[in-house]
Order: sequence, then structure tokens, then C-alpha cells
Amino acid sequence: MFGKKKMVTEADIRMCIKKIRDKTDATFIVNKKGFGYKIDRKR
Repeated sequence: MFGKKKMVTEADIRMCIKKIRDKTDATFIVNKKGFGYKIDRKR
């Protein structure tokens, strides 16, 4: 997705999460404080 030689930054991850949230339900990926991003499997 990012290529072999590119460093992935926090901004890159946030951008990808935002794009996924735009295409799905906003609660599909939740942010758990202290743990990071998590896919909500209860839906």
C-alpha cells in the first residue's frame, strides 16, 4: 500500500483511517484511548 521504502507516519495512518470511515459507517473503526484503532466487530 505504501511501498517498500516509504516510512509510514502517524499522519499517513490517520489519512487511511479517515478514508475508510468516509466509505463505511463512522463507527466501523473506533479509537480506543491507550490502544489505538480497533475494528468494531459487534456490528
